[in-house]
Amino acid sequence: MDSILCTSRSGSENLLNYLSNVIGRKKENSPFSKDKRITFDVLKEDNFYKFIISDTSVDLSDMFQFGEKIIEKSNIFILLDRKDLNKQAESYAFKKYKYGNDVSKYHIKEKYEKMEKDVIDNAKKELKEQKKVIRKLSKKYNKKIYYYEDIFYGNGIDELSKELKVNINTNFKNLFLSNFNKERVINTKESLI
Repeated sequence: MDSILCTSRSGSENLLNYLSNVIGRKKENSPFSKDKRITFDVLKEDNFYKFIISDTSVDLSDMFQFGEKIIEKSNIFILLDRKDLNKQAESYAFKKYKYGNDVSKYHIKEKYEKMEKDVIDNAKKELKEQKKVIRKLSKKYNKKIYYYEDIFYGNGIDELSKELKVNINTNFKNLFLSNFNKERVINTKESLI
């Protein structure tokens, strides 16, 4: 199995879509989300998975141990995070506040509403814990962390493609990793009828 192990709201859904198409593997998004309490034995060897580090399974409740287990089971694993904690926390707080644990609705493109400071601060606390675990896994396994900002705005996909020894597919890159795929609608213009 191949996997992306990431923090929440780090662009992992679009990266999963891109890589599963380029590598030619069936994708599965967050099989351990809070409402689906499954065990590791259901993971399939020929799938490409995305795992949010906080979506621990019934087998393990500790995020670091969960990450280690995913890495042990993976042929390829990618660590993914986001540099801009403020935007990440705003996105996480908004989606969690609006949709709770229904992650199926986390990828709706929409204009974000302003959130209360304490809600965003709580999201930051959760994300800092996730980031700490990703950094700890990176150090233990001597594995580079890729970042949302580099994948979508820099040369991160070039570096990742070299590491994975796959060619960049421009069609899939445009389809999944272009800026228009961002879920936060920032510039909305209202028209008069």
